[in-house]
Amino acid sequence: MIVRDGGLDHPATAQLLSTHLADMHASSPPDSVYALDLSALATPDIAFFTAWEGDTLLGCGALRNLGPNDVGKVESLPSLEVRGRGWVGQLADETVPHHPTHPQPLPVREGSASAAPPASRSAPTNREGEIKSMRTDPAARGRGVAQAILDRIVTTARAAGMTRLVLETGTGPMFDAAHRLYARNGFMPCPAFGDYVATDFNRFLCRPL
Repeated sequence: MIVRDGGLDHPATAQLLSTHLADMHASSPPDSVYALDLSALATPDIAFFTAWEGDTLLGCGALRNLGPNDVGKVESLPSLEVRGRGWVGQLADETVPHHPTHPQPLPVREGSASAAPPASRSAPTNREGEIKSMRTDPAARGRGVAQAILDRIVTTARAAGMTRLVLETGTGPMFDAAHRLYARNGFMPCPAFGDYVATDFNRFLCRPL
């Protein structure tokens, strides 16, 4: 499995995101769906990642650098202590490139871990980052794809100097696997942030880095 920066221009990514959007709308009311399409993900404040096995797309995920207005709205989130597994994951020992305009492959091996590389001047500088567009192809589920992408996002956020990650996800059986993933990685419930509106159909999580 290889996790790469970028991939928005690949037809397989367009198909995966289209399926993702369709599933989100099938699982939640329209005003509770915040999934992003291709054009919304292709902005300078978002780093997009894809996981591959050869030419087969396994999954994707993104890290949004929250702007000053959003940062102000998440400052009141609770301070949390991460125990156990923490952020250490399955990243290889290679240096992690983290600028979304310079895609390079990052091999991922089971059981290995990597310290975060130093932040570059071009990396995001705000303290909070938001996880977006996490999706694993159904044929690749159960293989650690989401964990590998989440590890890459966490490492990129740390390298950029971020101190906290936040996310919005759904509720119901379709999102149970996502809830388990985030719980294993130290995410805890938190208030709604940014422009999100809390409803019975979404859940907000955060964790320090």
